[in-house]
Amino acid sequence: MKKTGVVIFIAIIILSWRASAIVGVSPGIYEVNFEPGLKESYVFSYKFDEGVNAEVYAEGDLAEYVTLSTDSLVGGGAVIATVELPGYIEEPGDHKIFIGAMQKADTLGGSIGMVGNVRGVILVKVPYPGKYALISEFYATNANQGEPVNFTLHVNSLGQEGITVTALVEIFDESNSSLEIVNLGSSYLEPKENKIFFKQFQTTNSKAGDYRARAIVKYDAGEITKERMFRLGTLYVGISNYTREFTKEKINKFEVEIESFWNNQLNDVYADVNIIGYDIEFLTPSLDLTPWQKTRLSGFFDTSGIKEDNFQANITVHYANEKTNEIVELKFIREVDYVLYALILGGIFVGILVLSIIIVLVILLTRVRKPLNNKRRQKNKSI
Repeated sequence: MKKTGVVIFIAIIILSWRASAIVGVSPGIYEVNFEPGLKESYVFSYKFDEGVNAEVYAEGDLAEYVTLSTDSLVGGGAVIATVELPGYIEEPGDHKIFIGAMQKADTLGGSIGMVGNVRGVILVKVPYPGKYALISEFYATNANQGEPVNFTLHVNSLGQEGITVTALVEIFDESNSSLEIVNLGSSYLEPKENKIFFKQFQTTNSKAGDYRARAIVKYDAGEITKERMFRLGTLYVGISNYTREFTKEKINKFEVEIESFWNNQLNDVYADVNIIGYDIEFLTPSLDLTPWQKTRLSGFFDTSGIKEDNFQANITVHYANEKTNEIVELKFIREVDYVLYALILGGIFVGILVLSIIIVLVILLTRVRKPLNNKRRQKNKSI
């Protein structure tokens, strides 16, 4: 009866749950370049569950310059946010105005629900005084050894004056040694203008491994940098770990952790494991490896015929007509003799118990002897 009551209670909760699963705003963001006294209207469309009341609001450091077409919505709808900017904004950079719709909690009634809060953004870009450059994005793609690496650099002119920029990429190896500087070109950017620089770096003479690329943009007012890591792959799957301990006289699971160093997918990768000195061999199921993926291959084998506590296995990983081989040391887990431990612990417990009883008896005998001795002394005094 108790279990039935619990099931009914859970069912009532689930059926009474009226959560706002349909929430959203479109578009998510508008980008605006600051102009003194700019007046512009922006439309945001909100979506809520049918009948849900929402309060519309504006917040952010420029929210005081916003007028909203409505302060509430029912089940969603359109909101027109009219922005009338001042003649001057002291702080340069990006200023976010949030136009939000907050679901009113009291519209949920007695049911369980989630309060939705959806916000669109008006991003006001205030130019910096003088000349100012920003690296907004920098990409360096992974590739295989001998294939080109793509460098893509986005530079923004955010100042009130135009700038002349030169874009470079310096390449460092794993030991942090500078290998080469790639020139992506030069260009003049007007205020508020964006420029994308692109160039391919040829890796014919480069080794496989991890590299660091540092984008350098030099312009009239100084220099800015941004870094990214990229990898050059080689057709190799490494064995990074494996199961080392097993249980005797049982079927055991054997896992081999592998890692791809190739920038393309490898299909039908599997391991062939042979226990050296025994007629024991098994294959793991095959799987596909995505570029640079680390995963595990798993198989099973019976240890019944292995007598030694320490033994060896030859692991061979097969992939794309290639293979990686490693001979590894394995061992059995030392078995615990629970009966012996129980006897030892039992003996210790009995010993402690006997010792405790002896101590208690000694204390009791000592207390009994004291009154008898006192009585004898008093009797001798009276005589």
